[in-house]
Amino acid sequence: MAIFSNLTETIGMPTIIALSVVSIVCFVLVKVISTATKKKLMSQTTVAPTCVAKKIVGNDNALTYICIYTAEEHRHDEAFIERIAEKILIAISNPQSAANKEVANFFRPDFLKPNEFAKTLPLTFTEQVKVWCKQVSFVGTSTALKQNLIDEQDKFAMVAIVPENARLLLDYYN
Repeated sequence: MAIFSNLTETIGMPTIIALSVVSIVCFVLVKVISTATKKKLMSQTTVAPTCVAKKIVGNDNALTYICIYTAEEHRHDEAFIERIAEKILIAISNPQSAANKEVANFFRPDFLKPNEFAKTLPLTFTEQVKVWCKQVSFVGTSTALKQNLIDEQDKFAMVAIVPENARLLLDYYN
């Protein structure tokens, strides 16, 4: 293209060759950096687990819910999450013991503040497994996700790179 547009006469052939070599080196460096980043991310994926979460209580008008999940060995165990959810609903409806009152306080709908860091439930309440409760907003999510929540009885996928700040795994539903 440079030959046909008389660019070689204006800036010279050595300059065009040098710019071409620099461009090729830049493309190669971008590819090397991209490959190294992808390799590092894939090696850390086991450290950043996806997990099953379940919404417990919330505001249907604001589409904000308090959900539970674990990033430990039960992170894919739907029966475990269901069992803990049932215990939470019992604690909310009948907060007589100190542990039930503490758990019921975590799930008060008047404390809804999306994007707040998650809190752990008492280990004695959750069978000695660290279970997190977090407020999640479903505003702006796809209809596929909303339909999936209905189909899966309020269970959905989250990614817990840092368990205190797990995020809704939106790519799974697109």
